[in-house]
Amino acid sequence: FVLLGVNNDDNHDAARKMIAAERMTWPICKTTGPHDPINQQWKVESWPTVYVIDGNGIIRYTRVTGPALEGAIETLLAEASTR
Repeated sequence: FVLLGVNNDDNHDAARKMIAAERMTWPICKTTGPHDPINQQWKVESWPTVYVIDGNGIIRYTRVTGPALEGAIETLLAEASTR
């Protein structure tokens, strides 16, 4: 699986602080605004938005944080271990 964040914050320092505070260690895509092609195609409504993508490239979870994110990861890891 892959974790991918999307961030649209114009204030780069604030974005970096939030990323550090939330301990986001995965790739985060910087977009240019609500009309950015990524935001349009992926229907990003808030920033950052976290997508959890499975090994087949399918977005399995969207907008998950904290315990929900941990649960999503645990689910995908459990699925991978049964293959």
